[in-house]
Amino acid sequence: PLPPNRAMTEEQIIDSGIGWCNEQARVFIALCEVTALPARLCFVYHDNGKAAHSATEVLLDGRWCYFDQTFNICVTLADGAPAEGRQLSGPQRDLAHLAYEPALRDFYQRTKPFVEGAPGWCQCDRPAPDRGGDLLHALGICNYLIDGVIEQE
Repeated sequence: PLPPNRAMTEEQIIDSGIGWCNEQARVFIALCEVTALPARLCFVYHDNGKAAHSATEVLLDGRWCYFDQTFNICVTLADGAPAEGRQLSGPQRDLAHLAYEPALRDFYQRTKPFVEGAPGWCQCDRPAPDRGGDLLHALGICNYLIDGVIEQE
């Protein structure tokens, strides 16, 4: 159990060895940015209005690619290209369901005693494992600015 906002720097989060999805997203974005890969924060929301999650998109070869750093999910489309968040929240939702199912089953087993009473994560609020893509019902994107990282020309 962790407080949802620990007010830690990315370095402190890494040193702690644990973190919420929003903290993991911040660290992932910071690591992308220092290697000159543009990345941004994705807020995903289940249509039940109770469950939400933070993931990322990384700009690779001129297109944004959805990556869920918490569950190690990157969905590949039929043409071999990585999916964008907007594709997974819409026409490719079934691919998101398939990608999230094993991760959510494992996550629910490991966290059930700790999060059962937490708003948005008790059993009745969670997306069903075989409908994990429903977390992408609504998608919010924002750039996350990192102190000390300067855009290179």
